[in-house]
Amino acid sequence: MSEFPRFELFYSAIHQGREPFPWQNRLAQLVIEQGWPEEVGVPTGLGKTACIDIAVWSLAMQESNGNRVLPTRMWYVVNRRLLVDTAYTHGEHLALLLAEPERLKDEWPEVKDKHIESVRAVARALKELTPIETKPLHVTRLRGGADLGARAPEPSQPTLLFATVPMFASRWLFRGYGSSTGMRPIDAALAGIDSLVLLDEAHLAERLLDLREPLALCDIGSPEAVLPFERSRPRFVAMTATGSSSHPFLLNGEDYEHPVIRKRLAACKPVELFTTTKQSLSKDLAGKAYELLQDGNRSSCIVFVNTPRRAREVWREIKRLSRSGRVLLVTGRMRDREADAVRAELLDSEMGAPAGRTFKDVNEDLLWVVATQTLEVGADLDFDALVTETAGVRALIQRLGRCNRLGERPDARVAVFHAPDLKQPLYGEEPIKAWDQLQKAKMQGKVQLGPEAIAGVLGVPEDDVGSRYEVLPSLVWEWVKTSCPPRDEAPVDAYFAPDEPNDGRVSVCWRAYRPSMEIRLVPSVRGSETVDVPIGEIREFLNAKATTSIWRLATDRVALEECQVSDLRPGDILVLATTDGGYDDYGWNPDATEEVLDVSLLTSDVFPLAPEAILHLATSDELKRLIKTVEGEDEDVPDEKFNISWIEEFRAALLSATRNPLVVEDEWNAFLDKRGLHIVRPIESVPILTSARLPRFQPALVRADALEQLSFDATSVELSAHLGSVGEIASQVGRALGLNSDLVDALGQAGKWHDLGKADQRFQQWLDPRGDRAILRAKSGQNWFRTEAALRTSGWPRGGRHEALSGQLVQVLIDQGNWTFDKDLVLHLVLSHHGHGRPLVPGVTDLLGEQVALKVNGAVHTVEVNLSTIDWGQPARFRRLCERYGYWGLALLEAIVRQADHVASGAVVA
Repeated sequence: MSEFPRFELFYSAIHQGREPFPWQNRLAQLVIEQGWPEEVGVPTGLGKTACIDIAVWSLAMQESNGNRVLPTRMWYVVNRRLLVDTAYTHGEHLALLLAEPERLKDEWPEVKDKHIESVRAVARALKELTPIETKPLHVTRLRGGADLGARAPEPSQPTLLFATVPMFASRWLFRGYGSSTGMRPIDAALAGIDSLVLLDEAHLAERLLDLREPLALCDIGSPEAVLPFERSRPRFVAMTATGSSSHPFLLNGEDYEHPVIRKRLAACKPVELFTTTKQSLSKDLAGKAYELLQDGNRSSCIVFVNTPRRAREVWREIKRLSRSGRVLLVTGRMRDREADAVRAELLDSEMGAPAGRTFKDVNEDLLWVVATQTLEVGADLDFDALVTETAGVRALIQRLGRCNRLGERPDARVAVFHAPDLKQPLYGEEPIKAWDQLQKAKMQGKVQLGPEAIAGVLGVPEDDVGSRYEVLPSLVWEWVKTSCPPRDEAPVDAYFAPDEPNDGRVSVCWRAYRPSMEIRLVPSVRGSETVDVPIGEIREFLNAKATTSIWRLATDRVALEECQVSDLRPGDILVLATTDGGYDDYGWNPDATEEVLDVSLLTSDVFPLAPEAILHLATSDELKRLIKTVEGEDEDVPDEKFNISWIEEFRAALLSATRNPLVVEDEWNAFLDKRGLHIVRPIESVPILTSARLPRFQPALVRADALEQLSFDATSVELSAHLGSVGEIASQVGRALGLNSDLVDALGQAGKWHDLGKADQRFQQWLDPRGDRAILRAKSGQNWFRTEAALRTSGWPRGGRHEALSGQLVQVLIDQGNWTFDKDLVLHLVLSHHGHGRPLVPGVTDLLGEQVALKVNGAVHTVEVNLSTIDWGQPARFRRLCERYGYWGLALLEAIVRQADHVASGAVVA
């Protein structure tokens, strides 16, 4: 076997010939030999995001060498949504190269064979970690909304997950924002065990770090009974230039001698200091920013402010002052559509301010950017000038990192403004102390704040993260009981949010068509169309509109539910009408009253043929006529009768209609260019225009009770084959993760038995109304939009849980067999394979019950099963298993079986 490629070769390959810094090589070697340090204390602008590359390479190298102890999943967590997106872009590119190493030839003409082979070697090693035939590295992103499948597809798959702090922390605490109730245990496992957490700019998430010890102490069991010690708890690595660890990983003499590092650390950043007032602050910031670009030596300026409200004030003032040039506003409260447009402009090598761009001195190209904290960290931007109001020491250090970042701007200038009468609750008293330090260092009205001098001038940060709430064992126990949460449980955001808990976030989206309650929302909500807003601010916005009730996405992430403004909770997904306002080209704006574009209609493959949706995008008399035609069509008439002609008429009408001015031309052309469309008619919903490319399994369009129990594919699959497949996949994943043989046996047996309850003839009737009853089915052979009618005629009680019947049958098998596996564990894994059983599977009224034939030790037994029967022993069984395997260890065992079921079914689950 050839020697595994060195990190520097792999890094050079994926970065098109650029060599890593000495510290990056040294960290990669340290990770292999000793594991990750607690803190990577490297100054901003020196490539801390290379830790992502190190994590992937080191996992592959350990697997190749046969001494793997590093975690399977690698989280990159940063408390800025736009920065999550930037890092995610790099992760996607890395995954693409690993899947297709030959792409390097197209991207980098000078590539050598050794570079391609280094990427291929890492890809081979990663694929050895999972038994599932898949790509080497799975990459996903979590930063608000309800993206389907935004998780590792199964626990042994090497995965990069990019997330904001709330998205990671809520999952760790069994209350995943954006997760359906049933999927919370899986998401808790994927966060809380066998995970490396690269916490970028960790000073923004001190409360998250503080959770490590108390959560371990509150766990009543031992996850080491499942995985080795090194992988039994999440491993956190704080990445920050302003850390406080007693043993950080730092630059050394070799780094300081590196010409690029030396140049960046010595970057010239002269600072002017100005005193102002709260009332004059916005105008003074804008005026100075305008002034700094009036000589020909500087062409770009960034203005940092501490609140979105002030950002808009400064933005408006600069636009008033400037008669040429561009003025951009960047906050963390933007949808992907608008954020992508601003990000593309910022990173454009000609018109933006990316690090490494060629200096331009053309006045016509002047660029001002007004930003909140969202651009403080991680953004690889380099401005000629910077203006900021006072903030905490860490924030000031990070902000200075966006000006003359590479040390190539000799005329760089910085201005800091302080308003003594302005209270800044976000930073406490620290801005005042920082201002005093700057005044002491002032010489001739200026201070030099280059990377080498800034720490000595500003001193040690004195962070105030607010009150810390004590994590108690009883609280964690309530969170773990995901299927029966208490009505007034403690909100998890109180334990990790940087501010007070009433500053938790909700995700907000805007829809033109909102169906009535309990009817599926079409299209499903995606994170790309949402914006995260502080809960207090959204309540203020709704109260100002005199809104007495609002619509939010229900916990099943399928339908809408009505609630009061006071009922909103952090992590909720609020669905506003497009006419409600609250958004403009630069993001969330509670003062905006104009119509908001429903971006889901343009980007989804599912389009509701409702008047509100169609007329939101375009309007004409012909479109109104066509709407009436499709609304009046009898649902029993085959779709093919007018499908093709209606769609062609619809497309022609759109071409001649008056387009919504909010839709740009490229979006409109892409929308009109969709092909392979056809009409489907869900029961209890408007007709839907959908793409022929879609499989029959569409979780976003199936009522919750059907989604949890039915699987959809092009053809029905026999139950016996499905059970065997799930059992085998679960066993293989368990072995790949390094579980002991007893656990692997239990996983395999649970997989083979998990769907026995589907043998109930009523459930078979629901699955396949016209099927052959001699053949038991595991999946539905019908179209997803016919499930409601099939349920009504099947006799299966609404809300009945087939896993409850599986549990009754498995109990008979266990009682009559001589098994060596953990019987409690197998029964629990069967009962919990749709997220219930933590600690109870609910019962429903079942007046008839059913008889199921069960083969035991070669003999056929008839077993009476009934959905009314509740297994009251399950709560105690669940507690015993938590005491045996730990909260997150048990959740991982559940995830293995449940995701094996998903893999076998070809399903993507919310």
